Amino acid sequence: MIRDLVNVYLEDLPAMLDVLRDALERHDAAAARTAAHRLKGTSLNVGANALAEICRAMEIKARAGESIGLTELLPGLLERAREAEQALKALLLERA
Repeated sequence: MIRDLVNVYLEDLPAMLDVLRDALERHDAAAARTAAHRLKGTSLNVGANALAEICRAMEIKARAGESIGLTELLPGLLERAREAEQALKALLLERA
């Protein structure tokens, strides 16, 4: 069951990041907030807490309409996403 959850997360992660990037490029704070919220929730489900924390910060900034602040968080979010992906893939290999 955990394996399935992690696999689905890893499959969905690139699309979730694309949706967030697209919202930021369009300066659509509402769409960015929704995308960050979804990514936060799914990240918490698999233990990607550092990524979820940046998503939480993005949600707060988006709610306040701070589009510049959102864009500044993107590089860190992408780095945490890469780290989460690597850690989860290693976990799957470890439990294979």
